[in-house]
Amino acid sequence: MEEKLPAWASQENTNRVFDLIAQGENSKVEFKESIPQQADKITKETVAFANSGGGEVLLGINAQGFAVKPQNEITTQDRENIVDRIMGLVGNLNPMPKVKCHQCSVDNHFVLLITVSEQQTEAAYYFQNTIYIRDHSISRPANPEEVKTLFLKWSKTKLMDEELLRAKRFDNEIDNLRLESLRNIINANNIARTSHAARVY
Repeated sequence: MEEKLPAWASQENTNRVFDLIAQGENSKVEFKESIPQQADKITKETVAFANSGGGEVLLGINAQGFAVKPQNEITTQDRENIVDRIMGLVGNLNPMPKVKCHQCSVDNHFVLLITVSEQQTEAAYYFQNTIYIRDHSISRPANPEEVKTLFLKWSKTKLMDEELLRAKRFDNEIDNLRLESLRNIINANNIARTSHAARVY
């Protein structure tokens, strides 16, 4: 029988959490039992995921994959404070990665799913002037060659986007020319028919 979820937890995100727990920690998934005393560790993970094609942090899951915070021991204000704190940490980053927080209920325990989007808007993201990347199940500073690869990949993506935009504009111009030519042909035919009809009568 499926667990009845509280109003603040979505079924879709809760199902996602179960899937991620089954996978275990890897290059795209990190478990955090709670916000560490050094809260910047969460920020470092976020930056590492942003620089590595996205990822997800499960806050409230221990290293063994078990939820640790019974939801009857945490108030609505507690949950909102946790979300605000996470988003506040991310909001202090410049540039700021795309991050969303989802409140989930796993076996009647509160879990926060922190999703770092794979679609980022910058070549690289920094934490304390360092570019972090995801290396298997750890987050570490990128070496110079990895930093170079990040920027080259970004440049290539931007060039491809610009080429696609130019191609789309060109296609639109061709379509407009075709429509204009079609209108001219139709107008010419209409004029010819009108002229012919005038001669007949």
